[in-house]
Amino acid sequence: MAFARFAAAICFWIAFAASVHAQAANPVINRANVPPGYATPTGGTFSIRFPIPFIDMAQTGDSFGTDPDTVVRMVTGKTDGGIRLSASEIPDPKGQLASAETFMDNLKRRLGASAVLSDVSRDRRNNMEISSFALAARELGFYFRVIRVESTEYVLLVQFPEAQRDTATGMKDAFFDSFSLARP
Repeated sequence: MAFARFAAAICFWIAFAASVHAQAANPVINRANVPPGYATPTGGTFSIRFPIPFIDMAQTGDSFGTDPDTVVRMVTGKTDGGIRLSASEIPDPKGQLASAETFMDNLKRRLGASAVLSDVSRDRRNNMEISSFALAARELGFYFRVIRVESTEYVLLVQFPEAQRDTATGMKDAFFDSFSLARP
């Protein structure tokens, strides 16, 4: 039950990051309007190349169905055309996070009956379990990459209006492939 609750919460939060950021009770904005370049969230353990300005923020895990003292770190930005890029770090010391399959299924269910899941792939590199997939629903498209490393999960997202699919697709690989556990 905790897995399903957490997966639903995190899927909703990431997929609809812009609206949730505005409604969240306790987000901490560490930096705003940071110029494009390598992004590492304050206190985070990863870096990723952002081709657009971004926000560095944190939120307590209570909003995600994890322990209230768990800090979720995120960098996120949005283009003028409505394409959102986000990368989140979610510590999971107690093993509460849902499997990648459950994450996908819960997100698809949350987006509704018309949601289409596609391009599912799984890989293992070094000590990383990597799942990638695409979703389309309600005139929105989503590309996800979920990376599990020991007791931490990293969720990378490209969210876009369907009218921006070609542009978002062109950004996806460079964004996802720039993820690193090493800081620049």
